[in-house]
Amino acid sequence: MIHIRNASVLDAAIIAQIHTSSWQAAYTGIVPDEILNSLDPVKRSQQLKIQINEFPESYGIVYKGEEPTGFICFGRSRDQDGLENDGEIYAIYLYPKFYHQGFGTQLIQWGEKELRQKGFQRIFIWVLENNVNARNFYQKNNYVFDGTIKEINIGNLLNEYRYFKEI
Repeated sequence: MIHIRNASVLDAAIIAQIHTSSWQAAYTGIVPDEILNSLDPVKRSQQLKIQINEFPESYGIVYKGEEPTGFICFGRSRDQDGLENDGEIYAIYLYPKFYHQGFGTQLIQWGEKELRQKGFQRIFIWVLENNVNARNFYQKNNYVFDGTIKEINIGNLLNEYRYFKEI
């Protein structure tokens, strides 16, 4: 049985583990190995405790029975061209062993519902150009590339594509 709930600071260590393992799986061959190998779930957990404490209604965690499978983080769009009613999914990650089993779809739908209840009408998501699996996932969930590209540096220069969806 799948259960999704708001995360608390008590979930920070679990979310950090999910985040680290997902990055190491999803970004192999995209982000340099030295970056992926240096990810520290303990350090990330400390950062997450602060973030979740500050924005407790911005994190969700999904479970399969009693086992955590993934998390989502969302809120107001951080883009300079964002409107007052634009939301953003900042992060959505699963433990790799739960990829392609429907957990991501349920988690993104839960996040969309939460954003809609907060009054947002559009949702934006940034995704690395070379992360084809994630791009396909967002397209399958009716997100559309809006033509906006930005360059970021994660050990080397990478392009991020912005996707959006009207809700």
